[in-house]
Amino acid sequence: MPPGSSADACRVRLGEETVALADLSAKAAALFEGRASDRVLFISAEESLNYEEVLRIVDVARSAVGPDLRIAIVTNGPPDPLPVSAPGPEGGPEDLRAPG
Repeated sequence: MPPGSSADACRVRLGEETVALADLSAKAAALFEGRASDRVLFISAEESLNYEEVLRIVDVARSAVGPDLRIAIVTNGPPDPLPVSAPGPEGGPEDLRAPG
């Protein structure tokens, strides 16, 4: 964790439940207990978290669940591209992006 922060301040949401990082190990183990397959942890981190903090959450969960826990990072995706245009047949802009 970065200087000035503490593990107690970090909160993680598992499904609809918000848990402290200190409780993540037990909660993750209970969540995935009995699942032989479909052991995927989806992570969507706030922009304020740095890479080290996200990896710490991953490490805690993987240590509790096991090395076969798969991790999927969820993002909002890249921003929409700016429209690319050129003068159209009547002097107005013509959208040159691929359809779809």
